[in-house]
Amino acid sequence: SLLPPLLVVGTGGGSSEVFSFRLGPDRATLMPASPPVSMGLNPSFVSASKDGSKVFVAQEGEVAALAVDRGSGKLSPLGTPQSACGKGTCYVEPDAGELHVLAANYVGGSVAVLPVQEDGSVGPASDSKHHDGVFKPALADRQEAAHPHSIRVEPWTGKWALVPDLGKDMCMVYKYEDGKLVGASSDARHYRAREGAGPRHLAFGSSQGKRFVYLLNELDATLSVLRMDTATGSLSEEQVVSLLPWYVKPVRTGHCGSAEVAVHPSGKYLYASNRTDHTLAVFRVDQDSGCLALSGHVPSGGKTPRHFKVSPRGDYLAVANQSSNNLVVFEIDPETGMPAKRSTTPLPASPRCISIIDEE
Repeated sequence: SLLPPLLVVGTGGGSSEVFSFRLGPDRATLMPASPPVSMGLNPSFVSASKDGSKVFVAQEGEVAALAVDRGSGKLSPLGTPQSACGKGTCYVEPDAGELHVLAANYVGGSVAVLPVQEDGSVGPASDSKHHDGVFKPALADRQEAAHPHSIRVEPWTGKWALVPDLGKDMCMVYKYEDGKLVGASSDARHYRAREGAGPRHLAFGSSQGKRFVYLLNELDATLSVLRMDTATGSLSEEQVVSLLPWYVKPVRTGHCGSAEVAVHPSGKYLYASNRTDHTLAVFRVDQDSGCLALSGHVPSGGKTPRHFKVSPRGDYLAVANQSSNNLVVFEIDPETGMPAKRSTTPLPASPRCISIIDEE
């Protein structure tokens, strides 16, 4: 029999706990699976292995691993946390073979690769890169230095690691091999976004043999649709769409606060979260061109939707609302891709990230 899905939730804002919830048989309501596990400060990003046996955690300046007991939902520390080679660690994700995890340090302006040991724990970093440069910030307090916000290895060849850098208005593309990041910050293949865009997160999609990178820009609330040439690692811009409705004004000039982006497993829909008006933007993906058409905006069921995750089957998504301290589960209409709110679960800490462990 299939085990019920688990949602592992990273927290921040001074918290040190990672929570685990079980999704009910209705695939809509959450129940605590086991007591939260205590970690380092701000274990704010969580990323499960493919088989769901472990979860990698980004916490302040470190990467840690947790063993997951699928039956009970219990989370237990694996080995000791390792240095992420920088401060303000905000992202972690395993590569395709799960031989390494990649981490981004927002404050430190660096990215790192750490090996996964035989027992599932994380070893000392095998490589790191520091982003520097001369900054003429469009937004003085957010773009005064390099700020890598995430790092992902593309799923098609596994040989390119992409790093959206909010401070540099770039998506860096490193050659990725054997746990090493190869490339200089001057390389021609890096994608240069508009000044003040603030690249944050990205998602992957493909249609008709074409490979697409959907780059979410936090500061100007846009999404860049980029076509990737997997032979050279270069990205070419196909489309830029706005994530906010025209009538919504940013919190302050040049600061819109868009956060997460994900493509539905069917490849037909794309979702992005907006922290300005507390919504999820829903787009249809053109199956030939990879370009986007807006379907609409759905309230996130709370305040400040920092992160959300779509289930592997694509039948539900869960949102982490960081300012209202709640998790909201939405059912996804398979015909339209539109999410409908099904349940709200309060949390005693600020949720920052969700990882779903579930069968496809």
